[in-house]
Amino acid sequence: MELYNLGRVPWEQSQLIYHALAYLGREALCTCLPATRYFCVGYHQDLNQEVDLEFSADNNIPVFRREVGGGGVYLDSNQVFFQLILHQKNQQISMCREAFFRKFLEPVVRAYHRMGIPAQYERPADIAVRNRKISGIGAGEIGDCVVLVGNVLVDFDFDTMCKMLKVPDDKFRARVQRAMEDNMTTVRREIGDRAAARWGQAEIADLLVSEFGKLLGSLEPRRVDGELRRKMDQLAHSMTKHSWLHKNRRPLQRRTVTIRAGLQLCQESIETPAGPMSIEFEIRNGVSAHVAISGDAWQRYPAELTGLKSSLIGIPPKEIRTAVSRHFSGMRVQRQSLTDERA
Repeated sequence: MELYNLGRVPWEQSQLIYHALAYLGREALCTCLPATRYFCVGYHQDLNQEVDLEFSADNNIPVFRREVGGGGVYLDSNQVFFQLILHQKNQQISMCREAFFRKFLEPVVRAYHRMGIPAQYERPADIAVRNRKISGIGAGEIGDCVVLVGNVLVDFDFDTMCKMLKVPDDKFRARVQRAMEDNMTTVRREIGDRAAARWGQAEIADLLVSEFGKLLGSLEPRRVDGELRRKMDQLAHSMTKHSWLHKNRRPLQRRTVTIRAGLQLCQESIETPAGPMSIEFEIRNGVSAHVAISGDAWQRYPAELTGLKSSLIGIPPKEIRTAVSRHFSGMRVQRQSLTDERA
């Protein structure tokens, strides 16, 4: 199998390399880190709903859409990327999704252990330390290949990450940042500045190569050749077009930010007979938790809506709107007076 241990590369190449290898059908392991910062959104996301494009432009932070699923993430040189490209016919690929992730994330878990960090695989596709996420993981099919991508978080800029997100208001943004800081961790946070200083990006990349080699067998170091460079250039042209970046436009009903596996923060805006209402809640393992209600409807009928708040806890997010509608159908809502409307 080919090995591309590339070190620091231009930001766009840190994404283009594995796309190009996959389209060429070349099995490989890549490690690299971007020379400059950028933001990357998943294949299925609506860029205009996920990213604060004004902040992105004002701060010269480019955006890339990958052909791998998952959520939006801020990326910079404090993260070491690993990218595994396997042909779909490779006999090491399990048909079971969980078994695939468990098998091919084990080398990353072992690399963390060698740094003195007790990381472990967490279903369905995370690596965590004491329930705190320490790697961003994604996977998908590109061409005839299956691609697994991820990073080792040496450090993480929570502030810039949250400023890059398009969110309903600053209150929700602050809540997202607190949740990220509580549910994510880094190499530096786990072992301290002095110990982390012993593990530079090159040393971490070598750890990953060593551990993946135990699973994959012989890895042959390669440089980016002409065929691979041409494919990267071709993809750079198509994957930076406005039409590619801004695909998947859809109406916004619920703003959801994924914090880690099994935890998302959401805000849903709903028009009700009593006026607009905003519902903020967590999604923990598929059901709602920690519900908060605000807006005109809540201000007018706080007592009547207390029962609604409790009824929304523990249900799937797709049932939120139905539950709200059902609750209002049993309420007597008075029409706002002209004075109220003008106020």
